[in-house]
Amino acid sequence: MAEGAKKEFLYLPYSTGTIWAYANTDDRIKQSFTLKEMYIKKMPIDELVAELDDPAMFGFSSYVWNHQYNLEVARQVKKKFPDCQIVFGGPSVSINDKNFMKENTYIDYAVYLEGEISFRDVLLDILGYDVEFFGVATQKNKPSGKPRRIQDLDIIPSPYTAGYFDHVIERHKGPNVLFNATIETNRGCPFQCTFCDWGQTTAGKVKKFQMCRVHEDLLWCAQNDIDLVSNADANYGAFKERDMEVAKYFVKLNKQYGAPRQFNSSWHKNQTPEVVSIAEEFVKHGLIRKYGVSFQSMDDKVLKAIKRKNITLEQYDKILEMARKYKVAVSSDVMLPLPGQTVQSHLDELDFMMEKDVFPIHCPTTVLPGAEMHDPDYRKQWGLETQIVDMPTTTKYVPEKEEYLIGTKHMSTAEYHDLMLTSWTMQAFLVVGFTDIVSKYFYKKYKVKYTEFHDLLWRYFAKGNHHTSKWIKPLIGHIEKKTTAKLSGGVEAIPMHDDLGGINRDLFFWDLKNFCKDKLPETQDLDDLLALQYNNQNYTGTAGDVKVSCQSNLLEYIDGIEQVYQPVTYIFKYSDYADKTASIGVVLSNGRYSRTWKNKVSRHIPVNVV
Repeated sequence: MAEGAKKEFLYLPYSTGTIWAYANTDDRIKQSFTLKEMYIKKMPIDELVAELDDPAMFGFSSYVWNHQYNLEVARQVKKKFPDCQIVFGGPSVSINDKNFMKENTYIDYAVYLEGEISFRDVLLDILGYDVEFFGVATQKNKPSGKPRRIQDLDIIPSPYTAGYFDHVIERHKGPNVLFNATIETNRGCPFQCTFCDWGQTTAGKVKKFQMCRVHEDLLWCAQNDIDLVSNADANYGAFKERDMEVAKYFVKLNKQYGAPRQFNSSWHKNQTPEVVSIAEEFVKHGLIRKYGVSFQSMDDKVLKAIKRKNITLEQYDKILEMARKYKVAVSSDVMLPLPGQTVQSHLDELDFMMEKDVFPIHCPTTVLPGAEMHDPDYRKQWGLETQIVDMPTTTKYVPEKEEYLIGTKHMSTAEYHDLMLTSWTMQAFLVVGFTDIVSKYFYKKYKVKYTEFHDLLWRYFAKGNHHTSKWIKPLIGHIEKKTTAKLSGGVEAIPMHDDLGGINRDLFFWDLKNFCKDKLPETQDLDDLLALQYNNQNYTGTAGDVKVSCQSNLLEYIDGIEQVYQPVTYIFKYSDYADKTASIGVVLSNGRYSRTWKNKVSRHIPVNVV
């Protein structure tokens, strides 16, 4: 559960449910094995092992958020039950890791890439049948061919409608528990981005599930009060008619059942206006939190290095125009660093996005085991320097590890250190409404770039003894301290946002005023700017109107209208939080993509002057 959150969100284990459902299409397996438990949340390892009843097989689906925990559970299970067959799969079990089985001798089978066929064969091997392996490694060094993909996805039963998650829900349900589900409408990714393990895992033709299967899964989600549906398609929106049908059916179910309440997906890399129209179908009913337009870099050298190709700027502008028409908030994930990227190219990209009113969501680059970026030759070619760090939200039982890219031959670690702080400051202050109006004004009026503004901001607080400094100073030296993961934003920023946005809000805005006076061009508009910025966020969680009187039309001015020094009143309309127990930090975290943290404002209402 995230710090500050009052509810617990649990994901149903779609991947393991799917491979189990497929395995049970073989009568030999169905008659010989009984599923005892699916574990969907971490718990004390000794308690987990103690509740096991002499298992014949224990399977693990591993990724960066649970891999180390899984390894330790497997060690303890094998120690107590030596005859239990341990099976590992998932993205963190890389086919390129030749030492995985040697280093983890308690693991009996490793399943690579798509798991349904291979896992079925593992179970048959455990039963003693003569099996020809594909994409499986064993401690007995049995021969194995290359992994195979399922050609017809419709032979895989749905774990939802087959009832495999009924017991999971029964075990974990409670008044504060919300269940999330994952669906697939297709499988496969034609892209080969070097930082991603998706295309490497399912490269080749994209295969589709029948729409009746998709409808049945979504109906199950609605009837079982699922809160969030995560769509596991690599490029949602690629199949315009199908994907619009999914969107419309999702909306229909939400209206009928009140669930599912949110939809999340990885949108098609090469987006078109048709993709925006699909997003709009969700947005106008309040069913998605973010719409991302992927634009990893504007530098051709970087794009070549990571095997990406952007849409044209003309296409980009058309998409943004349609997004504005439908009032769809647009964001873009921005990874740092990337091979070939320089400090200036990254700053230029951030400023470009801000000028387009696209909020950059910065992401420290993680080197994933199954990605091309993990390859030794690729590392050498681009001079990649990395660091293994603990994931801060996973340390309760066993710390999970991530390999962060902290330097390349085009960006030193010192440059990365500072650039990460600048990017984080934009994420932590601009994107959620602490500095967006003020920084936009200084860009419009004095050509102070957004990146320059926020670079000055963190340096100012890092050197000073202001209230805000207590949140910035611990981040300095994050590479040496191995705390770069704390600059990821989201739930990590909730305590700071609770303080600066709520408990000590006035102190933060006093700090911000002093920063502007000390580091930025002098302006007669400063007090008005800060008053507008102060009321831009819905920080109270209670309904009501707040009037802010200004000496000029500042909000229109920063949006492109000529500034006129004539008294103007702006009315900010505050609204109640849907979740009465939510803090401002939680509101900002949940709404950072969709900008639902913003108050509505009535603009340009003249004040009567006698």
